[in-house]
Formats: sequence, C-alpha cells, structure tokens
Amino acid sequence: MKKKILIIDDTKEIHDCLRMALEYEDYDVSSAMNGQDAINILTGLDEKSLPDLILLDLMMPIMDGYQFLDKMGGPDNAKFKKIPIIVMSAKADVVFSGPNFPTARLKKPMTLDELFGSIKKNLR
Repeated sequence: MKKKILIIDDTKEIHDCLRMALEYEDYDVSSAMNGQDAINILTGLDEKSLPDLILLDLMMPIMDGYQFLDKMGGPDNAKFKKIPIIVMSAKADVVFSGPNFPTARLKKPMTLDELFGSIKKNLR
C-alpha cells in the first residue's frame, strides 16, 4: 500500500517538483495551497484516509505554517497528532511554540537526498 504524503505550500513550482519526485518514488501525493486548505482537506478524511506524513511550508497566505501547527495541536484535532510533520523553510532561525511541534525541519532549498532521507526517517 502506498504511503500518503500531503504537501502544504503556496508555491506552485514547489508543489509540481515535490509531487513529481514523490510520485516517482511511489508515494500517493495530495496538496494544499495554505494551512486552511489543508485543514479543510484533513477534517474531511476518516482516520484510515489521513496522510502518513505532511510536508509543511511556513510562509503562506490565509493560514501560515505556524497557525496550521497551532490548529493541528488543538483539542479538537487529536486524530491529527500522530501525523509526522516536516517543516520546509528558507528561514534558518525558526522557533516553534504551542501545542504541536514539527517532527523534523528541512531548509529550502533542499536536495532530493535530504528530502527522501527525512521522509523515510519520519514516516509513521
């Protein structure tokens, strides 16, 4: 059974590159353009349909990655807490607080080796 990965990033080019690379490695890929789109997608899924891992950009319109992490860690979203989240950011000095922390971080731009290494290490 294919592992499911949700990409949350507002840059179409990044979506396209990640999707192509991940699908080539036989992952089932879905995507959202911001945190709110991702929340809408996730809340519509049952536990068996949830992604096995999330790739999350931090700087996005509407709902950024920080807000998404806060929302995911809320009491109404317990079913999401088991999903590993890999934050992708060009910012080196990222600080997280709140109820939900990312599982790992990748600095943009990243190599495919770094991406796949982090995914394999953090898949549930």
